[in-house]
Amino acid sequence: MIGSALERLGRWVVGSPRGVLLFLSLMTLGALLFLPRFRIESDIATVLPGDFEAVELRRIAATELTSDRNLLMILRGESVAASIPEVVDTLLASPLVESVAATTEDFLGDRVSRFRENPLIHLSEEGLSRLSSRMFGEGRKRVLSGIPRRIAEDPFLSLQMVRRDPLDLAPIFEDTAREKAPATLDSSSRFVVLADGSAAFLRIRGKKKPFDIEYSKALLGDLNDRLSNYSHTFIGGYAIACQDEQRIRLDLYRSSFLSAFLVSIFLLVSGRSFWDPLLLVGPIGIVIVWTLGYGGVMLGPLTPLATGAAAVLVGLGVDFGIHYLQRYREERLRGSYDEAVVSTHVGAGRPLLLSMMTTVLAFLSLALSRFHGLFGFGILLGIGLVFALLSALVVLPWMLRVLTRSTPKEATSRVIECILALVKTRIGKGVTAGIIGFALLGWGWVGFRGVSFDADPSRLRPSDDPMLASAAWLEESLGFSPIPVTVLVNGKKPLLECKPAVEELEAKGLVRLSLGPHQEVASAGIDKRVADFRGRLPGWVDATCKEMEEVGLEPDGFRDELVKLSRSLEQSPDPPTPQIRYRGEVYWMIQLFPPHLLRDRESRVAMEEAIVQSFEEDVHIVAAMGLSDDLSDLLSEDLVRCTALSGLAVLVVVFLFSGGILAAVLSLVPTLAGIGITLGWMAFFEAPLHLGNFVAVPFLLGIGLDDGIHMVGRYREAQRLGSEQPTDEVLRTTGYSVWRTSVTTFLGFGSLAFSATPGLSSLGLLLAVGIGVCFLTSVFALPVLCRCFLPVRGPE
Repeated sequence: MIGSALERLGRWVVGSPRGVLLFLSLMTLGALLFLPRFRIESDIATVLPGDFEAVELRRIAATELTSDRNLLMILRGESVAASIPEVVDTLLASPLVESVAATTEDFLGDRVSRFRENPLIHLSEEGLSRLSSRMFGEGRKRVLSGIPRRIAEDPFLSLQMVRRDPLDLAPIFEDTAREKAPATLDSSSRFVVLADGSAAFLRIRGKKKPFDIEYSKALLGDLNDRLSNYSHTFIGGYAIACQDEQRIRLDLYRSSFLSAFLVSIFLLVSGRSFWDPLLLVGPIGIVIVWTLGYGGVMLGPLTPLATGAAAVLVGLGVDFGIHYLQRYREERLRGSYDEAVVSTHVGAGRPLLLSMMTTVLAFLSLALSRFHGLFGFGILLGIGLVFALLSALVVLPWMLRVLTRSTPKEATSRVIECILALVKTRIGKGVTAGIIGFALLGWGWVGFRGVSFDADPSRLRPSDDPMLASAAWLEESLGFSPIPVTVLVNGKKPLLECKPAVEELEAKGLVRLSLGPHQEVASAGIDKRVADFRGRLPGWVDATCKEMEEVGLEPDGFRDELVKLSRSLEQSPDPPTPQIRYRGEVYWMIQLFPPHLLRDRESRVAMEEAIVQSFEEDVHIVAAMGLSDDLSDLLSEDLVRCTALSGLAVLVVVFLFSGGILAAVLSLVPTLAGIGITLGWMAFFEAPLHLGNFVAVPFLLGIGLDDGIHMVGRYREAQRLGSEQPTDEVLRTTGYSVWRTSVTTFLGFGSLAFSATPGLSSLGLLLAVGIGVCFLTSVFALPVLCRCFLPVRGPE
């Protein structure tokens, strides 16, 4: 059935060139119309499983702590504090800006109002004692008696200040705020300024989400134009989105054009024909347009991993054309163009279809991953490979009719001739034994040591990213990590029990700053002192007014302020309530800012253990940089499940199409060797699999199978035709194609090694190793194994 369908397709191609041209034109026109809808979602979080607990907790924490529409601006200059009001006005003049936070009160929001509602609980024992001595007894008399002198020295300014704060209590609360504020910040300024005055921090809120790339670009462009006279740096969602989009776009163009250029040069040199690059790379260019156009409209926004799709299709898609062209040239030596095309469809179409199906199955295994972003990437590559096969069976033979007239010469390669000379010698047998030995050793080492996994999405961002450098400077300048460890404590736990837990962590030096509802309650000792203080407040306003009269002041001008102060100190506001709801429970959310960002797993584990020990119960901890700790096991499980299921599906397909279990197993040898040696190498050097290079395993499954299917299939065909030297025939024909496909695939993926995105760069390096192993296995080990397990007809 398959053979007859391929034959009919071949006869349609040779018999209806205008139909082929019409098909090509319509497909390409449709893809071009849809191409503008192909979009990369630069948000790295789209790669993650959104319904997983660790991701869900981070999303909750991020929503409550900071808005994703916030942009942090670092303003530098000699008199930076003095220029802040003007900068704020400049920023607010932008139609793209919703609001600007510049003062401490702006940054802390309702925490400041909560402080004003209940200021007494924030005072230390010394501060409360100073407040008592100034508000009662002889201390009050001394302050009041000094008011006439203060007014006489500066009648206008002092009178205003005295009316607002007749007892000069503000310094006491300011000292308390200074004690609680980080030493690296200027506590005397109402703005958020470094203590040395070298930089200030402003928070800008935009009107749209940062991953609306066009809006983000417009926002940053507008702000940079308006702030051209100021030294400034932006950190945050909008800046990250623009930086990632620029890098991703550059990676897409660079990897696509570099891989196409390298592949074209190799095809030109190896085939010694100017037509080969055009015949093989030209159709793949059309395939990429088809894939991005139709894939973009079918799948919607794709993850940053999709930037490598073009390079992957150049590396893998050209393989179909290479095998088809090699077989066509063999057939063309024996007959006309029409006969050669039909024979090639029948002879090469079946293994091409099989290799496409197995590779697509390998890629579709990504759809089984719980990392949602990998789904679209796998589907996109599957679509691309279907188009690549269609291009090889329809577009390539049409181009052969248009561009080539003369009968081709028999293809030869010095590389293949050298391999052919070595295969039957001790060297060839040694190479075969070495490959098999290293593969077994690699699988054994993986079984013994295992492969490490790191699901941290930051691995998809370059280590020299300007955003990371700015964040490092910010941490050093502040003296603590600006990214907190968020602790969710069950709302049933009293805040009075949370407060000493935080204080214990601060005493150990594990926390430099904390924010949360625990600051809005007083410990038992402070609570008693506050109660005693409030017990003295009844009648305080009248007593103070009476003493004012005694020192010659008119109390009516001060009474309103005194009443307001008394009420603020007397009242005890409603206690805070848990503000986070997660899976049917309510939680307190406490932010702990460690001295340094917890970049390594050991420091995160130590911090989490200390938090659990201090709170003495099970808590949810959202540690900065700790996502990899939570998701690595999930990534490991996904890899095993996806590989096992796709491997089983591939084995069934190969068995059904190859006609025997033995041939199917032999076809898998290059894949098993390539994956075994690659994973063994990673396990030996303790290199982790992560979200960027995770796809290397299904890729190698498809690449190695492609080589094995063609080699074993051609060997069996040579046997059926009664060849006396099937090994020689296979290496000179299919072996030559495998040599060219391996190099083109190597170059296609190798271009990813130059990517600015670390995940793609790592993927390119891993696949370069695996592709090399698959090739050596195919041309050295497979011929030997075929001679041993697939008996030949005639002398070998």
